[in-house]
Amino acid sequence: MSQNLNDLTFLMKIDFIISRLNGGGAERVMVILAGFFADKGHEVRIVTLNPYKDYYTLNPKVKLVKLDKKINQAPFIRLVNFISLLGYYFKKQNRPDIVISFIVFTNLISILVCRLLGIPIIASEHNNHHFISYPIWL
Repeated sequence: MSQNLNDLTFLMKIDFIISRLNGGGAERVMVILAGFFADKGHEVRIVTLNPYKDYYTLNPKVKLVKLDKKINQAPFIRLVNFISLLGYYFKKQNRPDIVISFIVFTNLISILVCRLLGIPIIASEHNNHHFISYPIWL
């Protein structure tokens, strides 16, 4: 008796996390992936952390969750992002089956939150090393 893996469907709650959707290659990749998974029947959300105008149009099946706080002081924005994401996922009904995070600092925040709450995470980097303006050790 053999099973055809194509007949098995595992629908998941998938969250994509990024700082903002104001244009760029990583943002474009995220929007395309989110739409693809939503079309396959998965429950998909894109979670943004910072208050910027959205550049990309989302698949209507993808829910946009904005956790942005109107704070522009650079030293505190990452702490505010961490607290906002932790608070959002602290409620069990908001927790996804998996998180897919994009971009350096968003990945660091997402990894910390997901490790604290036991949420599986995939961190994705999309950078051009010629444009890195912060120390490599961060």
